[in-house]
Order: sequence, then C-alpha cells, then structure tokens
Amino acid sequence: MKKILMIFMLVSAAAAWAENSTLKELAAIKDLSADFTQTNTYDTGQKNTAPITDVYSGKVNVIMKTKALFEYFEPFVSWYLLQGSTVEAYDAVTEQLIKYRDGFGEDNIFLRVLTDFSAISTLFDIDNASENTLLLRPKKDMGIKYLQVKT
Repeated sequence: MKKILMIFMLVSAAAAWAENSTLKELAAIKDLSADFTQTNTYDTGQKNTAPITDVYSGKVNVIMKTKALFEYFEPFVSWYLLQGSTVEAYDAVTEQLIKYRDGFGEDNIFLRVLTDFSAISTLFDIDNASENTLLLRPKKDMGIKYLQVKT
C-alpha cells in the first residue's frame, strides 16, 4: 500500500508541477482519478532463489482534502478508504472490514500529501536538483532523506 501511495503521489505531483510550475496551482487541484498497476517484489532471503513478485491492479479516486478510495480488482477485490484521520480497508477474500485507529492518516506523510497537495510546502523544503528534477526534503525527521520528483 505504501508503494502505490508514494508512486501515485509522485507521478501526480510531477505531472502537475511540469504543467503548472507552482505549488499554488498544484494546490488548486480538486480531484484525481487513475487506473493503476502495483508491482511488489520480495526477496525470499534464501540463496539462489528468485524474488517473488505480486501484481495488483485497480483504480484510485481522490477528492482533495476530503477522501481517497483505492479499489483493487486483481488478483482479488479489496479497497482502502482514507477520510481525514480515518482509514478503512475491506478484503473480499476474508470478507473483513478493518478500521484503523483514528489519526492513522494524519501520521502518514504520503497519505497527507496525496489528499492535499498544498501540504507539500508545509511538510517539505523544495530544491531544484536540475531543470526537470525536484527534491522534496522533509522538514522534520520521517525516516527518509528526500523524495525525488522528475517531470
């Protein structure tokens, strides 16, 4: 889930940044939707064994500053609904709805930026690494050095 959020956020931010060139215009985006394919590769930890790869596909819809819905269609149906500080997930295989603790979404930098691009300037210092590359450096320790956005 973290990988798809980060990838979606970076691709969306990069596309908007390239066209608009300002955080003000990026923050004016009202909603987003996209089909996605998520590929996760895991090292088995055993010698001479190829990594395991899982491929998921679905659709994401974001209403800025309100909610985001990630719907997975393949290889099985599931969804994640992010609303403010709450996160809910449904898994059709186990027929379970999971409600994460309140505040979960607020603690996750990627979720915050995904649902509110105006948070970029609040959470990151922005550096132009080159003509078409931005470095977003967290203003406080988040366990990452920077996010690189290429346009």
